[in-house]
Amino acid sequence: RGKTINLTADIDMGGTSSGDEYDGASWSGPNYMPIGGQYCMDNSNVNTHLRSTFNGTFNGQGHLVNNIYCNHKADSGNSYDGYAVGLIGHMGIYDEDTLAPYADPDVKNVAADGYIAADEKAGGIVGISTSSESVISSCLNFAMVENGGGIVGRAFNTLTIKSCANFGFIYGGAGICGLSNQAQIFDSYNFGSIWTPDGHIDGGAFNGGLGLGASLIICHNIYAVYG
Repeated sequence: RGKTINLTADIDMGGTSSGDEYDGASWSGPNYMPIGGQYCMDNSNVNTHLRSTFNGTFNGQGHLVNNIYCNHKADSGNSYDGYAVGLIGHMGIYDEDTLAPYADPDVKNVAADGYIAADEKAGGIVGISTSSESVISSCLNFAMVENGGGIVGRAFNTLTIKSCANFGFIYGGAGICGLSNQAQIFDSYNFGSIWTPDGHIDGGAFNGGLGLGASLIICHNIYAVYG
């Protein structure tokens, strides 16, 4: 909590695609373990379940985290075993923690590329955010994301997303934020194709489900939404 991580160079995470980079089955490599999250480190073993959060500042300083292979869809079939993954898996403290109101982590100035998948709440930059004053700013997603959003998978409380853009293919979700109740999204763009499978409740250019306190301000969609 309260620490700052600064990237000083681009990072290649070693994932590779053997065919269409927008086909999740074509990706392989070392399975990236997000910073924070709620997922099984070994998808086939529920005893490796991780539950942790990131509560500092992550500043990419304009760098790219490339060739991410992050597949945490759990074999158990329980979505809570494959939940909250991204470059940052979970940003903010859990509500039951007494420090929750005072943790305001931020992510900024970073780009992600590769393949990121979960059973729920996957994000190209952040899986889920739970703090009230957090900000995600000046971030780009080029990764394919399954079941979430290009920038954030799920935003609880009053997350601010500003000056961000998604270029990645989103399968089951939305271009910027997969789902939120109070997120404020400013000056952000979706350039990525979005496919919402039959029976999937969330989908859209910016936010798969806008709650009563959520808002979009000067946002633009450049690509198509299917499904």
